[in-house]
Formats: sequence, C-alpha cells, structure tokens
Amino acid sequence: MLALHHLSFQYDAQPCLRDINMQCPDHSLWTAPNGFGKTTLLRLIAHQLFPLHGTISLNGCAHYTAAFCHSENLLFNDFSIQKHLNWIKAQYRLTDDDISRVCDDFQIAQTSRTPNELSKGQKKWLLLAMTCLIPADIALFDEPLQTLDIDKIRRFSSILRDKIDRNTPVFVTGHDLCRQHLSDILTPVTIRT
Repeated sequence: MLALHHLSFQYDAQPCLRDINMQCPDHSLWTAPNGFGKTTLLRLIAHQLFPLHGTISLNGCAHYTAAFCHSENLLFNDFSIQKHLNWIKAQYRLTDDDISRVCDDFQIAQTSRTPNELSKGQKKWLLLAMTCLIPADIALFDEPLQTLDIDKIRRFSSILRDKIDRNTPVFVTGHDLCRQHLSDILTPVTIRT
C-alpha cells in the first residue's frame, strides 16, 4: 500500500500540495480536477521532487524504486527506437529476452526510426514500453492513454493487467478516458486535500 502522510510541496513560493494524507490500494486510478497537482504528486512518489513536509512510503518503507512514465519525458531525438531500448537495457542490466518480451507486448519493431519520425501517439507508446521495461517496486503512469488509438488503449490495459498479476503496484492518473478503459483493473481514487 502507498501511504502519503502530511505531504506538502511548493514550487518556489507557490504552494502546490498541502497536507495530503492518503492510503492507496496497490493498483489505483487517481482522478482530480485539472491543476490539482496529480503530476507533481507522481513526481514526488517517483523521487523526482522532494516534499517540503511529510513522508511517502510503499508497504511501510520510504526506500523503493519507481518507474515513471510522464507526458513530459524526453526521448533523445538522435537515438533510434533500438538505441532507446538498448539504453534502458544497459541502465538496468536487462537481457535481450527482456527487450524482446516488451517489444512483443507492445508490438514495437526495433527500428532505426527516431522520435522525430514518430507521431505523438507513437512517442507515448515508446515511453510506455520503456517504462514497463524498468524493474521497479512501483509503476507510475501520468495520463497514459492520451494520444493513443483504441487498439493501443486495449493493449495497454492488457499489459497493465499483466503487471498487476505479477504484483507490481500500479498507479495511474487520468480523466474520463482512463476511467472508461482502466476502472475494471484499477481501483478509482479521487484525490482530495
């Protein structure tokens, strides 16, 4: 279970999150109004930002690893799809079988195409695949269905179901599209201050 205790954060002098207290089931779909701070919350959980006050723990432990797919993640424009996958492979000491499995799951060809040659949906799909490659204690996805076509949405839902079956805690932020396609596998949680 993911627990947030008296979590507060601000950008410069601008408060963003104030005294958030939540205990979330391991596989949750988080919704909140636009501008609430869902992305900031995921970045805090992923250790990309540090809270002003409060604590975050996963199953009672403050030390955990996180794989985080965010809409602002950058792809290297001069790296091919193959180089992106090989970079993840090298960073996390993965095997060729790991790469092949994710390429099969996501139906991605290891090509020489670069991000400049990909649509927004294809870039998002590559980021999702790369995130799913990362061995981590928790998987975080920020608005993962944006820009995906219906076939990819269904495929991603199946991939998330497999992650859940392997007992990886999965947390997703989203709106109507996510609720429509993921609420059967993720527990809906409305975030409130």
